[in-house]
Amino acid sequence: MNDQNQKNQFDIPKFVKENYADLVPLIIETKSMDDKERQYWFHILPVMSEAQVTKLRNILAKEKQKLAAIDKEYSEKLSDMQTKRISHWESESYKKKLESVKEQELTAEEQEKQAEENLLKELDNI
Repeated sequence: MNDQNQKNQFDIPKFVKENYADLVPLIIETKSMDDKERQYWFHILPVMSEAQVTKLRNILAKEKQKLAAIDKEYSEKLSDMQTKRISHWESESYKKKLESVKEQELTAEEQEKQAEENLLKELDNI
């Protein structure tokens, strides 16, 4: 749901829209309230003191910052895990290729030894 649809789902007094425009998105986006509580805050804002409004603004802003920090940390850890997983997969792939090359080298050496022995036998027979 976009911001405009979210704003339209609430009855936000004109006074709140005009005087506390910065609080509207903070209230709508907060994770700590349900829609009923959001609507309550929109209706109670016009009668709150400036100190109460400031306190509400600070609480909601701090919550938003902390959630953003948690999201960032989680994203970084997830990215690190994915990088390690890819790195591990690449190293496993590299090991398999290396083993395959070693097997091919051993097979080639055995074939060369067999060819040498056959040549020596042929020379002995001459």
